[in-house]
Amino acid sequence: MNLAQTNLQLYLQMAKAGYLDDDLVRANEAYFLAAECTSRLFRGSGKPFISHLVGTASALVYEQRSIDVITAALLHAVYQDRVPFAGGASLDARRRVIRARFGDACEELVDGYHEFEFERLDQYGGLALQERSEVVFIRLADELEDLYDYGLLMHGKDGEDASVRGTADWRLIQKARILPELLRAAHAVGADSLANAIHYWAERSRSVCWPAGLRSERYTSYELE
Repeated sequence: MNLAQTNLQLYLQMAKAGYLDDDLVRANEAYFLAAECTSRLFRGSGKPFISHLVGTASALVYEQRSIDVITAALLHAVYQDRVPFAGGASLDARRRVIRARFGDACEELVDGYHEFEFERLDQYGGLALQERSEVVFIRLADELEDLYDYGLLMHGKDGEDASVRGTADWRLIQKARILPELLRAAHAVGADSLANAIHYWAERSRSVCWPAGLRSERYTSYELE
């Protein structure tokens, strides 16, 4: 599973997967709104934040999810406080914008993900996960994109270990702790290919060692000053 990292790669992937022209246009509109909101944001690895959003959507194209899900994946961070919105819009104002531009179904997914993102998966049984299956798909795609291309290994400074919050070692331990619950959630909603990809990248991340000097000296997402 090679995740797109740019809008052009995503549109090509969608076209090859059989999405309609109208779907590509809708994804394009969501991309440019997300890009506007995150234009100065970077992941802790130094990766542009918009690439993470594109990669999350790309994982869901592989899963042949609906265009509402793909669009919501591109927009899944826009309700977060750290993500600027035109005019400093409140959460309710952001909801109105997303609903007006992308419809109720998409907005409900973005809102559902916003509520679900930081919740513990072990609080949800199989039926509860199935009831919000599309939000679970977005959560799984987001987790996969975190692991994809070893971006987590770039956090922090050379020589720091898991005792420092936010470092590469600390993040890998956190991912290892939630891995069983991610796999359980994936199987509950029929996302076996996402489960396999998450497991693959989690295992690979434990065995890769980058050259000294590639660490970002950052511990979380940040905005350029």
